Amino acid sequence: MRMHLFGLGRAEKQLTPKRRKLEGVTKKPRRAVDRGFLSFVRARSFFRKLLHGKDVEELESKHPVKWSVVEHRGAKTDVFYIGPKAPKNKVLIVPGNPGCAEWYVSFARAIEDKTLSNDTGIYGLSLLGHSLRNVNDWRRTFSVEDQIEITEQLARDIKPSVLVGHSFGAHVCSQVLKRYNELMPRSSVVLLMPLTQCARRMTTTMKFSLHQHVREIITSGTRLVTANIPLRFGRAVVRAMGLNENAEIALSRMAGCLPLFRNIIYLADDERKQIKGFEFDLFRSMQGRVFYYHVQNDMWDTKDAFEEYRRELGDDGTVDDKFGTEHAFVLRDEQVERVASAVSSFIDDRRQ
Repeated sequence: MRMHLFGLGRAEKQLTPKRRKLEGVTKKPRRAVDRGFLSFVRARSFFRKLLHGKDVEELESKHPVKWSVVEHRGAKTDVFYIGPKAPKNKVLIVPGNPGCAEWYVSFARAIEDKTLSNDTGIYGLSLLGHSLRNVNDWRRTFSVEDQIEITEQLARDIKPSVLVGHSFGAHVCSQVLKRYNELMPRSSVVLLMPLTQCARRMTTTMKFSLHQHVREIITSGTRLVTANIPLRFGRAVVRAMGLNENAEIALSRMAGCLPLFRNIIYLADDERKQIKGFEFDLFRSMQGRVFYYHVQNDMWDTKDAFEEYRRELGDDGTVDDKFGTEHAFVLRDEQVERVASAVSSFIDDRRQ
């Protein structure tokens, strides 16, 4: 007879599974190293609570991440929420392509931590066809128009006071505000490295790779390669690149996901055809409620585009980041913190 860490019971190693079940032993015995690790975790939690007056979970985030499903024309995607039960101020994050909400959890947490108010709730949407939790029929693809419609549907439901669009998501937010007139008079928009004049930014090789037959070959090849990469190896590579935990989890889930890869390339081709430039008339009517965050040496949000915006609308509400922040800032924690600080300051200013 041995003493378990969390109670009494038979735990002899020689018991067969059938015998264990007959004698009511339902859990495998913990190894000494496991018992030691659990004791360490409990001790650490106790001392951190003693020092800070909070649990470990409370120190890491004010609120847990809650996931839900949203449907549009028979297709499903997911939405996360971080915040209080009844938020007065709602923020909706719309991602860029590849459009997985998991990439933006750290960013949402950072905004939540940095905002001055305790009544801000943050939503993050996965683009249609880009969900890692609700995979649709692999033969179905979703266009720019589909992404605008699903975002408008969610916006009508939650009525956000701030829309945050990253890259392609900035175009989606602009179109939602343009169509959803009831939302416009009171809502603000954050443009993070917005994607404009997409066709101009693409090289000849990129354009060639987006032709239908070529992109099918690329999609199948990418799926074949990633599906055969061991999960541990893939996550180790991501860690070695210095990417954050959310990027590690999302990339590991993306491996071998054919519907996701098909839609990433399909949507990139549709972006090239549909996105023509800034909605200057819309932004003029929203004077003081638009925030533009630009980074240096970005092939998608170029310096020319940023200068064009400032010539049309002025410097107010713009940030020219010269600290080496990348277009895919959500993959690195230090860049997430930097961008979240600027966005949360804008959100707080709008509340005053």
